[in-house]
Amino acid sequence: MWDSSLSFHVGIVVCMRIVCIIDSLGSGGAQRQLVGLAALLKGKGHEVKVVYYHDVHFFRTFLIEHGVDYEYLTAGHKFMKFCKVYQTVKRYRPDVVVAYLDGATMLGCLLRLTGLRFRLIVSERSLTEFLNWKRRIKFFLYRWSDFIVPNSFAEGESIGRYFPGLKNKIRTITNFVDMEYFSPGAEHGTDSQKIKVLCVGRISVEKNILLFIRAVKRIRKLGVPIEVKWFGDSSQRTPEYYDSCLSECRRLGIDRIFTFTPAANKIRDEYRLADVFCLPSLYEGFSNVICEAMSCGLPVICSRVGDNPVLVSEGKNGYLFSPDRPEEIADCFVRFYSLSPEERIKMGACSRQFAEQLLAKEKFVAQYLELFY
Repeated sequence: MWDSSLSFHVGIVVCMRIVCIIDSLGSGGAQRQLVGLAALLKGKGHEVKVVYYHDVHFFRTFLIEHGVDYEYLTAGHKFMKFCKVYQTVKRYRPDVVVAYLDGATMLGCLLRLTGLRFRLIVSERSLTEFLNWKRRIKFFLYRWSDFIVPNSFAEGESIGRYFPGLKNKIRTITNFVDMEYFSPGAEHGTDSQKIKVLCVGRISVEKNILLFIRAVKRIRKLGVPIEVKWFGDSSQRTPEYYDSCLSECRRLGIDRIFTFTPAANKIRDEYRLADVFCLPSLYEGFSNVICEAMSCGLPVICSRVGDNPVLVSEGKNGYLFSPDRPEEIADCFVRFYSLSPEERIKMGACSRQFAEQLLAKEKFVAQYLELFY
């Protein structure tokens, strides 16, 4: 099924033509991982092109800086989108196609059905516990992929449970972090008068922000002086949720200490200024932002969902809570506040150590390359 005739050898390295497909170059975690993979593959001597078709270009500068070729396909209705992606892939004649996110992964499978020959890797980054008709169609199409790559162990187990016929295709590859870039700055946790809390993620229902706002009010009543900054864009699908979050902050009188800011290109600076990172999501796979926070040497307080317990060890580099229990969230922050500055610094150093063991980019790209040959 895979035409490798275009690959060529330089010494013992097989150089390949690789197309990476995604819906947009927005500021999300999947986009960050895809452009990072493209840059790493380019650095290994492969020819790489990133193809996207939604008019969002947050990570385009990153691709330019790393010399990665890209093509933005303006498309109207879905059939036109398919035709343009088909023409681009046919013209480029890749050895491998890597697709991220639902629309792109289904497009990749449909391209295989047209007779185009390439090895197809689809990356599965959602949680299969939430099945609907679209996802059932997607997993039906995955029969035409060579490998399904979930980015969390929880998702790999779910796919195997719900779709046992796909079990042999599953290869879990967790996210990577550029640990040279996402590195600790000045020491965290030395200000015992105020805890600077950083949250990063799109402003949407699954991030559980409304309940977290109520938990912050509870935390303040318990005498813990925290200040929360949430960086993320409001979801186009549920703009009313963002308005509800702003209204709730005003209603509870915490709008001055709980603030929202659009996604930032230089989020590393925010990690370095914070004392602790928090992500209260109702569900997660393998969270990019938790990984980045750990790499920057931050303790992490987050919900006990998905692969978060793989990343956060209770009492060592952070604390875990049930996402539907505001009293548990409050208790975690009370425990963190009771730590000495030295204990907080030690917790952050433990985060960095865990990141170095789990999230190295060389391990990440090597696991993908094993699927290409």
